[in-house]
Amino acid sequence: WYTSGVRLGTPALTTRGLDEQDFDRVAALVDTVLKATKPVLTSSNAASKAQYAIDAGVAEKVRTECDELLAAHPLYPGLVV
Repeated sequence: WYTSGVRLGTPALTTRGLDEQDFDRVAALVDTVLKATKPVLTSSNAASKAQYAIDAGVAEKVRTECDELLAAHPLYPGLVV
């Protein structure tokens, strides 16, 4: 009942114009998140297979970097929000 992998698609990012260097940055961000994510302990003190936690500082840093990356590659250039 638990998934054993993550599927990442690239069409949404290539549509926005991300290039090879940008994808290296995306890979580094994914790596940072995965390394900082730990399973939550269950009531029996075992590692949960369904609940995980990430350090808030790491989450905020990655969120900021993602915002910067996507701001440099707007989905609708010229649209001011």
